[in-house]
Amino acid sequence: MAVDISSEWVRRIGEVGFLAAGHGQVEAAHRIFDGLVAIRPDSEYPWIGKAIAELQVGRETEALRLLRDEAIKRNPHSPEAQVFVGLALKRAGRGSEAEATLQAVSKAHPEQAAGQMAKAFLEP
Repeated sequence: MAVDISSEWVRRIGEVGFLAAGHGQVEAAHRIFDGLVAIRPDSEYPWIGKAIAELQVGRETEALRLLRDEAIKRNPHSPEAQVFVGLALKRAGRGSEAEATLQAVSKAHPEQAAGQMAKAFLEP
């Protein structure tokens, strides 16, 4: 059962998780995002956050697993999840798969943040 908490608080909690991930505090980021899973169990965003934490420490395989098995399972049409799949593939040295994924997001969502991120990730 989802906890009733405002979207503003969910956003703020997520920001703390991304800060932890960005500073290499993977375990702290995971705990924060686990809390968000409890609050919003149907959302892909906490799983994207957990995957970004894994990417920060070079664990591309685990990031891909979290994105594909958890984030995309919750929202198969999430351009945000797809763009981070593309980034994880790129970092894992799977260039052609990464390029195809990022091109698809960039073309399908050119005006959205995910499309713009995909375009940026395509640059060398």
